[in-house]
Amino acid sequence: MTCEHPEFRAQVGVGRLSQVEGGPITHYTAEIAIKCVACGEPFQFLGLPMGSNAYGAATSVDALELRAAIKPQNGPEPPPGLPGFSVKVTTPPGAMQ
Repeated sequence: MTCEHPEFRAQVGVGRLSQVEGGPITHYTAEIAIKCVACGEPFQFLGLPMGSNAYGAATSVDALELRAAIKPQNGPEPPPGLPGFSVKVTTPPGAMQ
């Protein structure tokens, strides 16, 4: 029988980032993962690129963790210059799509 996923548990972490090692905190990120309480199945985040982006949102490579840039409501916009990365999925030549 298939689980109807009646209840969920979210795990949330908040990262504090600086532009240089040991420097002042300039950026924050929320890392979120969700599972069904009944069966333990993890949920994937859809429609976002894979990687890390200090100015937007992305997912882990398996899409099980959302990584989203956040800031205090009344805080300044994060300064430019913090690098991120993205993962591009490619299909090998001759592989079925």
